Amino acid sequence: MEVKVNRLLKVFPHLIFVLGISIACQNESNLVPIPTVQVHAPIYATKGESVQIKATLKAEAGLEYVVVFKNGVAFDVLNYVGQKSVDYSKSYQVEDMPIGSVVNFTFQVTDQNGKSSAVKLFELKVR
Repeated sequence: MEVKVNRLLKVFPHLIFVLGISIACQNESNLVPIPTVQVHAPIYATKGESVQIKATLKAEAGLEYVVVFKNGVAFDVLNYVGQKSVDYSKSYQVEDMPIGSVVNFTFQVTDQNGKSSAVKLFELKVR
């Protein structure tokens, strides 16, 4: 019995060390801020006009992907390879809509840690 206790006393400090490292690594990923999206909007365009939908995407943990919706329907999805900052741009031709119509594009970015940004709205107003 004494041999098992001595063995346990020798292993115990190593287990505490490994547990401490695991907790520290988990806490470190919690300190990384969530990704952000900065949109360059609103923009104004006439029907038939081609415009650029633009946003700046940032993630300290590295970008994983961005999802863009147009009026609630999937419009674009891009995967990234850990870049920390990307200028997103996609061409869009304004459809035949009445003056005063609004097309809503929403962005959400997810980082390499699985954290997602707040949903950011980009408005295109038809004039």
